[in-house]
Formats: sequence, C-alpha cells, structure tokens
Amino acid sequence: MTILRSRYPDLLKLVDPPLIVGGICRLCDYLTFPRDPYGCENCGSTSEELDSYEFSPTGSIQAVVTVHRHHNPQPEVPFNVAVINLSEGPLIKGIIEGNNPKVGSLVKGIIVTSKPDSEGISWADLRFRLV
Repeated sequence: MTILRSRYPDLLKLVDPPLIVGGICRLCDYLTFPRDPYGCENCGSTSEELDSYEFSPTGSIQAVVTVHRHHNPQPEVPFNVAVINLSEGPLIKGIIEGNNPKVGSLVKGIIVTSKPDSEGISWADLRFRLV
C-alpha cells in the first residue's frame, strides 16, 4: 500500500486543486510566502499577528530559465524553473512542466508524485503547468 505525503507539509496542502500555504498579516493584510516566522515585513508587526493563508496555485510567469545541469538525479535535466507571480500576489519559484514557457504565460499548480520508496511512501511536490 502506497502512502502519499507532502514533501513540504507546512507549505503545501494535498487537496484538489492543491493549496500553497503562506501568511497574512492581521494588521495590514499583507500576503507573504512563505509565512515569515519573525513578523510582517510590510508593517513590522510581530509573528503573533500573522495567520496562515491558503493561496490558489495559479499565476503568471515573471522570469524563466532552463536548467541543464544540477546535483540531483530528479527532476531530469533539462527542466524549466520560473518566478511565478501568484494570482493573489506573492512571487514564488517553481518548476514548470510543458514546452516553451515564456514570460507572461499563465500557469496552474499540479501535484507530482515520486515512485514509492522502500517503505511505501510516495512524496508529493508542487509543479506548475502552462494553462
């Protein structure tokens, strides 16, 4: 039996569609990803004033680069990494699936899973697909 686990459970909820977990300041409504453990970078309030916020995994590509060499066997090279402006505001980096991603292209988040390891655990990660 395979058990599915999020590789980053504090940052990603495995629901359909997936949700990216960040933070929101109760005082100024500033949205951030990831949630800052020290407080709000916008108004300076303490971490006690920050709540969790669930972002929709949709947005647009602001910058993109193709990686041809890296230290891990996964993902297989070449692959594309982009800076994505989430629809609700924050910028995040993510791996883009699909051919020829361009600045301005719309993307949506998808869950990809690894093959089960020796303990039957399959790890889930967030990737982005061109819309």
